[in-house]
Amino acid sequence: MDSTKKQLLHLISVGHLVKSSELIDIYAKRGFNAMSIRNTLSKLKKLNLIKTMKRGVYEITESGQEYIDVLNNKYIPEDHFNNIFYFVLLNIPEKNRKEKDSFKTVLTQYGFGAYLSNIYISPNDNRAEIKVVAHNMALTQYVSTISGTWDEPNLNDNLIQKIWQLDKVRTLYKTVNAFLINIKPEDLTDDSDLFNLYLDIGNFISNIFITDPFLPAELLPTDWQYHHTLQHLFSTYDKIAHTLRNSKFNKFIE
Repeated sequence: MDSTKKQLLHLISVGHLVKSSELIDIYAKRGFNAMSIRNTLSKLKKLNLIKTMKRGVYEITESGQEYIDVLNNKYIPEDHFNNIFYFVLLNIPEKNRKEKDSFKTVLTQYGFGAYLSNIYISPNDNRAEIKVVAHNMALTQYVSTISGTWDEPNLNDNLIQKIWQLDKVRTLYKTVNAFLINIKPEDLTDDSDLFNLYLDIGNFISNIFITDPFLPAELLPTDWQYHHTLQHLFSTYDKIAHTLRNSKFNKFIE
């Protein structure tokens, strides 16, 4: 799921009963046309992440809220890393290539990295959630999970960066840092402009939660300092939210 879909899902989660017209108005100011927003809502509905309460009014489903919660919980790693890893083994036939590719995308979004093409690994235990996804995609018979210590003699920085694509994560954080340097929320006096900035920051947070596996410190490079970047994002996000509490956008503020 891309960050725009996740952000729409988040807005519906926070706003509870949300009209499509409200979302279309919000995203029109962000350069999206009405058709693209309706199509995205339709895709979220087909994935059973949102449901229609009445014509043009949406609410998040239990599955949708679980999806958000799983991604958010990535930010809360295991209490103590004890060299236990969790493996997902795939034996999905070629005839299910589309489902296989989609399932692999979900695995990476949930913090798993590809050790081999059909072996994914994570230091955080999301096996229960992965089993639910496999069930929903009718792939249960092709997916196995195991756990154990991993005595990989070559588990060094290079292999870790390859498995969890940390270069991609690092590039994202550098983009976020450049963004944070150039914004000045205190200079924005119009609530619409401030809410747009709030959504921009939320989009970066969504991107990070989708991309960053949030590995324990023991597995990260020694120069990894990007938790400070995320904290800066959260701090700015919360300050803007506080400012918008009494605005017309309050419905969509956490």
